[in-house]
Amino acid sequence: IETFNTTTKELWAWVKIPTLATATDTVIWLYYGNASASNQQNATNVWSNGYADVRHLSEQNDGSAAGAAVYKNSVSGTTDGLDYVSTTTKTGQIGLGQGFDANDYISLGNLGTKTAVSVSAFYKATDIGTIGGNTPNTGAYLDNTRYVVYCPGGTYNQINIGSGLNVVHHVEFTWDTTGGTLNTYRDGASIDSRSAPGANTDLTNYRIGINLNTAITGWIDEYRISSSARSADWIATEYANQNAPETFASISKETGYYPVADTAGWYATGGTWSARQKVTIAHTKVPNTDQTDFPVLVKITNQ
Repeated sequence: IETFNTTTKELWAWVKIPTLATATDTVIWLYYGNASASNQQNATNVWSNGYADVRHLSEQNDGSAAGAAVYKNSVSGTTDGLDYVSTTTKTGQIGLGQGFDANDYISLGNLGTKTAVSVSAFYKATDIGTIGGNTPNTGAYLDNTRYVVYCPGGTYNQINIGSGLNVVHHVEFTWDTTGGTLNTYRDGASIDSRSAPGANTDLTNYRIGINLNTAITGWIDEYRISSSARSADWIATEYANQNAPETFASISKETGYYPVADTAGWYATGGTWSARQKVTIAHTKVPNTDQTDFPVLVKITNQ
């Protein structure tokens, strides 16, 4: 669960869909109204499909920038991000993100080397800086006209993006040693592809918000690192979902519970569910190829 408002009953939740189909609509159900239900979240399993690091950045820091372990990683077996952020501003695209000011950053420590990688985030920058990276091999620096994406071997690739400041954008870049190609995407669409040969990419001393002495001023949200080069179709679907979850899936009106005691499934155990809602993802939202084990952001408001 990303967030739940107990007053408005608005729910934002990540749901891993086994197959998000491009030819047929995908349907899931939300059951609720069972006072005896236990917590059935399985956050680490949601982020099991090649994710190395997933930071929702919703945790509240204290502004001391003292290096406390604050920012949770949703991937199993990993450590919390260390807080070197002086601002307590919590603004983002999905729930709460993290504000950054001057030399603020979050340290993720040593993430090792990878032969393939994808790095993505939502951000809004009011001044130039670095979305994230280590020193100096992997990251994305921005100013008002370009990204500079770091590649294996310290190669700097300048990529024109138009206006980069004071606008919410989603950026993602992918690279793998097999093809030796660096691909950069903004708001779900490819904006650059170029040769970038190398044996691996080094993710040691990895930080969010700063690279060397260049730091972003603004906010960052949903920072993710994958151990694979995500496809263009994956990235387009990812952006469409996260940019507008309320239109990515259609939510039915609440209906009374229908007995399903003769059907195997978690909803048949632990008491009686009083209501449910149908969640439908149109196949037209999934371009070209089916997506496997895809984390979908579902947004449901009180109906």
